[in-house]
Amino acid sequence: MTVASLLTPDKQWNHALIQSLFPSDISQAITAIPLHPISTHDTYFWSLTPHGSYTVNSGYHLAHTKLHQNEPSSSDSKSSNDWWKKLWALPLPPKLKHFLWRVCYDILPTSRNLFNRKTLHSPHCSRCHYHDETLEHALFRCPASQKLWNCRNSWIHEGISPSPDQVLRDTSTYMEQYTTCNKKSPSFSPASNDHRQHNNNCPSSSTFHHRLLVDAAQDL
Repeated sequence: MTVASLLTPDKQWNHALIQSLFPSDISQAITAIPLHPISTHDTYFWSLTPHGSYTVNSGYHLAHTKLHQNEPSSSDSKSSNDWWKKLWALPLPPKLKHFLWRVCYDILPTSRNLFNRKTLHSPHCSRCHYHDETLEHALFRCPASQKLWNCRNSWIHEGISPSPDQVLRDTSTYMEQYTTCNKKSPSFSPASNDHRQHNNNCPSSSTFHHRLLVDAAQDL
């Protein structure tokens, strides 16, 4: 259907036809549009640019807005003020609140973010080596993260917690992987950036350095 099909022969809105095709609110909106006295052919018009033609820039901004429309905006925005107030009022350590804030803005130092900033030569996950380490992968999709979530769910829903011996074995295994990976010198050849699965604990061509960050506090 075109605009011309909704007009009478004398180039006026066909009110009877419009009311039979559309709900009353849409009919009123259509008939309220003034008609140009110059007869022209129907054409497409992109409303996000002054000239009515589509541009990649305007399309990108529209897609970005749609993608992030349900996400909280900056802390001083009125629309998300209550959301941020609830976050900052949670009885959590400040470092955890800061971590949640960084999660909301996807500014954690994941391999994907560091790769985009030219800090790393590969966006691959340094734990599983199967996928790019995005925020979602690092927190939920990586097998290492899923193991933590499974332990948490078993403890909360089934009352099952790992034994101290199991915790010690897992810690020792992780430390061995950490030590082994850091003994290898990094190689940043293009071939090492292929998405390949590895059967051993470290990539065959060492692409990553591992860092172990420890945070401890003591009451005085």
